[in-house]
Amino acid sequence: MQNIQNKIILTLFLLTSSLSADEVSFSLYNDWFAGSDKHFTNGVSLAWLNDAYGEEGSENSYSDSVYGVLKSIPFIPLDDTKVHNAGISISQFMLTPTNTELSTPQYNDIPYTGYLNVAFFLFESDSESFKEMRVELGVVGENSGAKLVQDAFHSLIGNAEPQGWDTQLDTRYTMNALLRYGEISWQKTTHDGFKMDWFNHAGTQFGNLKIDAFAGSMFRFGKNYVTNFNVHYPYLREDASLIQLEKKHTGYGWDISAGLDSEALGYWYISSEARKEGYNLSDNRLNFTAYLGTDFYSDLHKVTFFYRAQSASTNDSNSITIFGGLIYSYQF
Repeated sequence: MQNIQNKIILTLFLLTSSLSADEVSFSLYNDWFAGSDKHFTNGVSLAWLNDAYGEEGSENSYSDSVYGVLKSIPFIPLDDTKVHNAGISISQFMLTPTNTELSTPQYNDIPYTGYLNVAFFLFESDSESFKEMRVELGVVGENSGAKLVQDAFHSLIGNAEPQGWDTQLDTRYTMNALLRYGEISWQKTTHDGFKMDWFNHAGTQFGNLKIDAFAGSMFRFGKNYVTNFNVHYPYLREDASLIQLEKKHTGYGWDISAGLDSEALGYWYISSEARKEGYNLSDNRLNFTAYLGTDFYSDLHKVTFFYRAQSASTNDSNSITIFGGLIYSYQF
């Protein structure tokens, strides 16, 4: 397992060391911020967004290469008049049952599950909207490294080590694609400098990990914040928010965002495989998630603190999962 993780890290380093990235971000989700430790319990992501295709000095950049590959595929329409940015991310999330003190399978709850992926994506955007094309290559199971990460985090915060990772789902390699459209539907700046905007998005995922359709809406209010696409769903896929819609930010700023996202679920490998192993699970086909967060800006730095409340992903749980997190991004 350690060898596979080392190979993934080395591959990412080789890919990203040649990038002239104009923004990097780190995301951490954890239910520890909400005082719990169950179900969607932890998620982390590190992402790079490259300079725009065709910009001066970007010859042979990563965005140019990705744009060239996709442009050569007949059924993928790209608009030459819009801006194109490509990026790479590595993400991991983990699921655990409510009781983490048992070392045996808990067939009346969700199984221990870890998921690790590398994603490659391209954004096509203008000043008010974007299209996203993303491919994720991932692994579910022991090779995701979830046990190692959770044990280390629990040791850091003083929580007991979960006892059931030996019962986690078996290893499965996955490939998923995501297509999304988003737009700033309304925005306004008042005479005293306050800004507000309303952002909407919709998309779909398909592959052997998950098949679904999703949509969401987000309202934001603040002062001297970065005008961007206010994306906060699906989890650990907020990379569209890194797209620069204005000149580099200067000074201090802040904003508060609130919104609602929804998902119509067709297939989820994790619950499907769990049922095959005897877990008493059935999917909720329609799920909702509420978001509340605040951003703080200082020149080229942005820090986000947020909370999310999501409906149960299975019909066997009536509880709402609440977790919080932070996101840090830096614009080169």
